Amino acid sequence: MWKIIMLCAIVGLTVGQKALYDNYKVFRMIPTTKTQLEILHEMENDGAFSFWDSPSIVNKHVDLMVAPHKLPEFYEKMAEIRIPYQMHIDDVQKLIDETTPKTQTRSKSFDFISYHTLDDIYKNLDDLAEQYPDKVQTVVAGKTYEGREIKGVKVSFKADNHGIFIEGGIHAREWISPATTMYILHQLLTSNDTDVRALAESHDWYIFPSFNPDGYVYTHTTNRLWRKTRKPYGLFCKGSDPNRNWGYRWNTGGSSNNPCSETFAGSAPFSCIETKSVSEYIKSISDRCYAYISFHSYSQLLLFPYGHTRDHLENYDDLYAIGKKSITALKQRYGTSYKTGNIAETIYTATGSSMDYVKGTFGTPITYTYELRDTGRYGFLLPPAQIIPTGEETMDSLVAIILHRIIMWKIIALCAFVGLAAGQKARYDKYKVYRMIPTTQTQLEILRQMENIDGFSFWDFPSIVNKHVDLMVAPHKLPEFFEKMHDIPIYLPYRFHIYDVQKLIDETTPKTRSKSFDLTSYHTLDEIYKNMDVLAEQYPDKVQTVVAGKTYEGRKIKGVKVSFKANKPGIFIEGGTYPREWILPAITMYILHQLLTSNNTDVRALAENHDWYIFPLFNPDGYVYTHTTNRIWRKTREPHRLSLIYCRGSDLNRNWGYRWKNFSSSPCSEIYAGNAPFSCIEAKSMSEYIRSISEELVAYLAFQGYSQLMFPYDYTAQHFADYNNSYAIGTKLITAIKQRHGTTYKTRNVAEMIYMNSGSSTDYVKGIYDIPIIYIYLRDQGNYGFLLPPEQIIPTGEETMDSLVAMFKGAKGREYYKKI
Repeated sequence: MWKIIMLCAIVGLTVGQKALYDNYKVFRMIPTTKTQLEILHEMENDGAFSFWDSPSIVNKHVDLMVAPHKLPEFYEKMAEIRIPYQMHIDDVQKLIDETTPKTQTRSKSFDFISYHTLDDIYKNLDDLAEQYPDKVQTVVAGKTYEGREIKGVKVSFKADNHGIFIEGGIHAREWISPATTMYILHQLLTSNDTDVRALAESHDWYIFPSFNPDGYVYTHTTNRLWRKTRKPYGLFCKGSDPNRNWGYRWNTGGSSNNPCSETFAGSAPFSCIETKSVSEYIKSISDRCYAYISFHSYSQLLLFPYGHTRDHLENYDDLYAIGKKSITALKQRYGTSYKTGNIAETIYTATGSSMDYVKGTFGTPITYTYELRDTGRYGFLLPPAQIIPTGEETMDSLVAIILHRIIMWKIIALCAFVGLAAGQKARYDKYKVYRMIPTTQTQLEILRQMENIDGFSFWDFPSIVNKHVDLMVAPHKLPEFFEKMHDIPIYLPYRFHIYDVQKLIDETTPKTRSKSFDLTSYHTLDEIYKNMDVLAEQYPDKVQTVVAGKTYEGRKIKGVKVSFKANKPGIFIEGGTYPREWILPAITMYILHQLLTSNNTDVRALAENHDWYIFPLFNPDGYVYTHTTNRIWRKTREPHRLSLIYCRGSDLNRNWGYRWKNFSSSPCSEIYAGNAPFSCIEAKSMSEYIRSISEELVAYLAFQGYSQLMFPYDYTAQHFADYNNSYAIGTKLITAIKQRHGTTYKTRNVAEMIYMNSGSSTDYVKGIYDIPIIYIYLRDQGNYGFLLPPEQIIPTGEETMDSLVAMFKGAKGREYYKKI
């Protein structure tokens, strides 16, 4: 009987009749047992009933549309399973008539008090492109089964903004979705609201009002409640559910293999030309987009991945927190209440969706699906009078999502943390380094404040006016970076210095490991430690390995003492406090080898007239981590809990117990100084070892990158007693450095040269033991930064060795050796 009626309906429609829903009713029921739920699922799968809100979980309401001829069967079924129900819509056609604009009264201009046809929407997109030629560009992502364009726009106010993708109209009958999408597009272009302007102008927008043009046209011409695409399957059935057809966990739950079903997933992933076309377009811009927003109706929900499982994403808590922030903002204007959660848990299992595909395939950090108004009074037939209120409150919530930066950072940081814990290597694809030169104190102060913002990482810190600053910016933080640059009172020019950090990492990281210890490549911790043991065996009367302590993860902090004659004044060399600066342990090892093997007269005199305490790595845990997991890691590796997430490590060069001060209270910050002086076991162990030999030391040298030669103090710009002597030695030293390869350094105390700091190893050694110190920042000036190619190890080592010779020739004439 049902097939006969379906065939009659199809034949009727093919001769131009409009589908009518006279006396169709929508019932609401709440299944309270699993048996009731299963029977409702059976009713959904046999295709005889149309669920507006599918049966998903016990104690959640279900909306079911029943044709007049199916009412007896419906009543019988309900009596059989004893499930209470109530009539929600008495006559669907009457509601369609009330909420659908009459052809003769259709608005002549594009407004938001009526629903528009596909042609009206596409014409408006073209009009906006003409009206804002420097901001709006129409885009065709592909074509539909019936040959229509899938048209959208790219909206861009500035070059190099990061992208947000907005999808509308994937389910044809949900008219409020393309209407809301168009409302948001207009607001991005015309709103005077400060937050909306900040949101609009700090992003590139990829906006597609209708992912399913064929279906949308069909809802206007023939069947207002059509949901699917329009490709035929067999004799009687048309279309598949385009939000079940994407190639991620396709057809593994919450979809149907019945071509007549409204949740038919298609014959294969991307069997719909619409999903295939749009997926290819999304892939082409995936590296530019950090947010994907999809609009559906109805139910007043804000959903995030995944639909294939009720298991929580690793960053579920943060997505949920952002969702709560967003729905709170949405409620402010009209009191509209939403709920938030993942798809499978909040509504039902649904696989092959666009959002799950984008999240699962590209790892897009911010992915949400809105189920817009209402909760069922009108369902898919929301009156056009509600377009503007829906658009307004949705715009409010988008501002909350995208501009809620602190939580947004946590979500991405957590994704990275969890991913790395699972053995993945951190990647820095599309991370960019910008160079700028502050010319006023105000600009300098603003840049210094940015030092504490997560997602911004200074490679060369804001120190003094008219000195360049290098800042690495994560892709998802680019909008904030551009906004901050725009907000600086006096324009601060900036330019790309490194366009893609990952590309530079790939170019400067050895593909294969050297079989022997050489000075033309970077080595692992094990290789460095093995080489020190080999040197101790090779020079047993000169080289002795020393273990100064252990790290948080239990590794040895190993160095060597090199002594050619007894009771010589001691020089301590510190390397590798910051693990990402691979050049530092490499240069430390270069100097060690030169002290043992060089035939240069000056080097031999320097080597044999001192005892040397050489530690290539103060931070072994961090250094190992840069080789195995994250090339740009800076800190130690002990865990710290911050709210819902764990952050690891402290800045080892801010943890020493002299003038200690925590400039950042966030354990996630790269300059977090630890929770107390010497809270890092590495700093504590090394300080105790240095104390044990402090009376033997005349000099302490710390290699840290890049581009300056400095001496204490960090905590104050005031000059200490022998400042002039240190400056004079430093001047001779940088002159010696320049002779060999023309490398230019500057010299001064730390606080004057770069910034005020506290808790550094050099301040500790100077302040506690009053040892003359030269504090060296190695090359280069920023073309490679921390990613110096290995071919620069030897040139850097050569000029550094030259500087050490000059340093101690200068020091001898200034009576520093009377201490010993």
